[in-house]
This record gives sequence, structure tokens and C-alpha cells, in this order.
Amino acid sequence: MTTTSSRRVFLGTAVILFFFIPSIFSQNIELPSVTSTITGETEEADEEALPDFSQVLPPEENVLPQLNDSRFSPESNTLDLGSGGMNDNDMYLSGFFGGGFPGLFIGDFSIFKTSLKNPFTFHFLHSAHNGYGMNSPSDGFYDSLTRLDGEAVFNVSDAFSLKTRGLYRSNTIGLQNQSPLFSSLSSQTMQGSVTGGLNFSNIFSFYSSLDGFVTNQYGSVKFAPEELSSSDNPDFSTFLLVPSAGFSFKGSSISFSLDAQYNFTGSIRSSEYGHRGAVYAALSTTVSIFDAGLRVGGVFLNTMQLVPFDLYLTLRGKTALSEKDLSVTFAGGMESKQVSLFEMQDEHLFTLYNTIPSEQSDWFADVKFYLPIADFFSSDINLGFKSTAFENGVLLPDYTVQNEQNSLFDLSAAARNELISDIAVKYSIDLFSLALGWRSSWLDASVVDQRQLIYVSTFITSKESKLRSRAEIEFEPMRDLVPDISLGAYYSVTPSFSLALEIEDVVKLVTGTDRIIAYPYTSRSGSALITAKFYF
Repeated sequence: MTTTSSRRVFLGTAVILFFFIPSIFSQNIELPSVTSTITGETEEADEEALPDFSQVLPPEENVLPQLNDSRFSPESNTLDLGSGGMNDNDMYLSGFFGGGFPGLFIGDFSIFKTSLKNPFTFHFLHSAHNGYGMNSPSDGFYDSLTRLDGEAVFNVSDAFSLKTRGLYRSNTIGLQNQSPLFSSLSSQTMQGSVTGGLNFSNIFSFYSSLDGFVTNQYGSVKFAPEELSSSDNPDFSTFLLVPSAGFSFKGSSISFSLDAQYNFTGSIRSSEYGHRGAVYAALSTTVSIFDAGLRVGGVFLNTMQLVPFDLYLTLRGKTALSEKDLSVTFAGGMESKQVSLFEMQDEHLFTLYNTIPSEQSDWFADVKFYLPIADFFSSDINLGFKSTAFENGVLLPDYTVQNEQNSLFDLSAAARNELISDIAVKYSIDLFSLALGWRSSWLDASVVDQRQLIYVSTFITSKESKLRSRAEIEFEPMRDLVPDISLGAYYSVTPSFSLALEIEDVVKLVTGTDRIIAYPYTSRSGSALITAKFYF
């Protein structure tokens, strides 16, 4: 059977399943009483199942960024399973697996305990995506991911809690036969963290933590030149160590926090090192109609000192149109951070990472406006502006020029002026919801940024919530004149078992054509996936 015939048979089968799976099953299903969000990449328990760490753990800006495990994360990876009913010894197993065309496979399994005293979770994920459209994996159109991670919480006493986390992650992407020297890029990452916190009467809290990352990136050699300079070699190993500590006070209307952290990062194979210290003090207040906050800090680098700050004001009020509150938020200031290579490697593919990131500083201003036109109809308007401060440019790949030696894109720190708008209207009534939006980037934008994106999404669920379906259309004419159309259907066979069929980028799937990430590299596009989830 030819490749074209196989494609037609598979598409015909997928369409038949899409329309007829819902009618095969007819029993009434009730969701169980345990809440957990099961995804292909993470697992979280309901807030009531785990201790509240908001008072004893560091703020989000003081912890390392979470790794983006895979560029493929279908909406069907999320399964809500009720709320309540847990006991002190509950232990559960969840899984998510599936296969599709062309060359998709996902295996995701988690074991977790919801013990109110000492909860833990262990998670394994393997995700392989061999072949893009009509392209063969032998030509370098493939990627794969394997991940192991675990997390445990120990409530030593009512006031003291300890949280530990470990992670191992391996990822490989094919270079699509573009590089004369390397067939693929691989990275391996290990992370460990431990955080302890003291909480006194939910008013005063203290925490101390230690986070560490080690990552190794290398290229699979298909031709070794006699001499390859270190600046052209993708083999690069780095580490990042972040100790931090802080305390907070939370009153009825006023909150205060003080946090300090130190970043020590460097290259394992060279003498390149970086030191960064930061201290932040934050004050916020909540009154009936508004929230306000101010944060001021100090950042201490090898060659400079910075004083980042930000403030925000949120106003709320009632309208005659809806019972929901109208809100408008203003925020602005100067932010400064050091982006880690661990998060950049997933955001910017086909890039030569061989340097420690420098400080990135920006003046910024944001406006967010939410207008409930009616109880079933609302509008969101978000505007954001950023401009490089103190010549600390953002580290991004230069997508206009490929490295002559390895055909990857080199990193460079460039000044930018960024203006982004996001306008959306949302309609929701009974079992149907609809969203229409327009996202734009008006000033500086890289090749992979969304310059002008128009999207429409719909979601329909049955009365008993056994059957759910979605349809999405995204159109970005400045990148590709072919709209991205995706469909999905999800059916709960039993309280703990569900099936899903998803067809992504329908037009590209039927035509067997590609979408470009950054020329000449293409992205995965056009796929059909049948998956199953279980939970017990």
C-alpha cells in the first residue's frame, strides 16, 4: 500500500471514529469524588488535598522556571475527577497513552499519594514523535522526550513543612538534514530542590530553599571536521545553584514580604561563571474595590547594580449589565532577570547554546481590562509594552543567519521595543462556549513570535458531561496563509477511563505539507491522535 493510500485510509478511519465514538457508548457516568489534574507532563492534587504552601514557600519569581516538557501537550491530557472524599492513606495510579499518525506516541504514568500529612508523587513520561507530515525520520524529522520526576511533602509539625523534588529529563530533536556536521541535538537535565518553611498562625511565615540544575547538550556527529571552534560546537554543559530565603506577613488587608536569593551559574567545561544576588521587598493591600502593591529590589551582578521595581493597581466595580465584577489593572516599572538555558532550549529550537545568559532588563507597562457585557458574554483587553533598560538586551537566536559550520542559529543579546495586544470576546451559555480573539505584536518581534494571530475556538459538552468536543481555528497570515484547524472529541467510558480523538492542523495533515518554524526548519504539523486515560 502506498503512503498516499495509507494516509487516506487513516484519515477515513479517524473521521468515522470522530463522529461515531460518541454513539457507541450510552451509559450514564458519574465522576468520582477525588480531585486531581492528570496531564501528560504534570500532576497536581486539589488544594484541599495538599498543605497550603503559599505562606511558607518562596514567591514564583524566586524559584527556578519549570521546564516545558514537550511541544506537544493536547488538551485531552487534562482530566478532572471531582472534589473531596480523600482519606489520609489514599494512593492512586494514573496513566495517559496513545498513538497516531504520522508517528505519534505518548506514554505518561503517575503514582501519587494524597495523604494530608505526607503526600508524594512519582511521574514517568515518554513522548516520541517520529516523522513530520510526509517527511521521514531518517531525514532528521523527529523528536523524543523521556522524563522522570518525583516530589514529596513532609509535614513535620503544624508549623514546619519540608518539600523535596527531583527530576531527570532527556530530550532529542532531529536537525532535518540541514546541518552538515550533526544529525540531531540532545540535552540531559537533572534538577534537585529542597524547601523548608515555618508558618505561625497563618500570619508570619519563613522559608529557606536550595535549588540546583545540571544540564548537558551535545550534537550527534555525522561528520567530524578536523577543527571545530568552541564557538561553533553545540556541546555545552552548565550548572545553576540557587539558595534563597525569606519571610512574609499576611494581615487582614495588608501583606508584606522580604526575599533574598543568590544565583551561581557556570559552564562545566570552561572557566565561564556568573554570580547574581537579588533582594526584594513587597507590600500589598486589598480593600473593597481595589488591590494595590509595590515591590522594590536590588540586583547585584559582577559588573553592575540595578534597582528593579514594579507597582500595580486593580480597580473593581459592578455594572448594570452583569453580576460579575468589571476590573481594570495597571502595572509598570522596571524588571530584571537572568533567563536560564533550561527554559530557553525548549522555547527556541535549532539554536546554538554555548554561553551563559546575561542579565535581561526591561522597562514595562501593562493594562488589563475585563468587561462583563452580560452574565454569558464578556470581553478581555490586554496591552503590554517592554523596552530594553540599561543596555541589558534580551538573549534570542538570530533567525536571519545560520551558523556556517553547523547550520544552527547563533544567540545574540539585542535591544528591543515590544508592544503586544490581546483582545478577546467570550460567549458561554449552558453547554456551549465560544471565544474570538486577536493577538498582535506591533513593534520588534522575532520570526517565531505571533505577529498577527486571529483565533476562534468552540467547546461543547453533553448534559451529563460524558461527551466533550472542541474546534479551533488559528490564522496567522504573516507566517502562513493556511489556517490551523483542529478538532477534538473526548468520551468518558467509565468514571476512571476515557477516550479521545484529536485531529490537529487538518489542512496540513490532508495535504502533507509543512509549517515553518524558522526557515529552513519546519515544525510538527498535521496529526491525528487516539488516546486513552485511566485513573484508579
